[in-house]
Amino acid sequence: ITQVSAQEKVVQSSVLDIEENSDFTSFAMLDSVVGKYNVFFTGENHLFRKSNYMLQLKMLKYLHKKAGVRHLFLEFGYSRGWLVNKYVQTGDTTLYKILFDYSYEEYALLYKGIW
Repeated sequence: ITQVSAQEKVVQSSVLDIEENSDFTSFAMLDSVVGKYNVFFTGENHLFRKSNYMLQLKMLKYLHKKAGVRHLFLEFGYSRGWLVNKYVQTGDTTLYKILFDYSYEEYALLYKGIW
């Protein structure tokens, strides 16, 4: 897809493949800059929980593969943070059931994908 900005400059854009697979070719537009940074931020629109979690997970996997990223900061309270950290480190299905029961399904799927 080609878009023309207000300054009449042509900008290339593409659709990201955020499906659960090992194809990161749609993220190649970031390859030239990803090695220059240690911290990466993404944002979300809370109306799109499903695509948000899919993008977060695929982006984390891409950044892990390309830049060795191993830490993800998420916004929630101490107790949920403890539960998520413990689940991701151990894979304890009891913890996952608690997270699944008290989270939006998409967030629980993100935690499971990280594990």
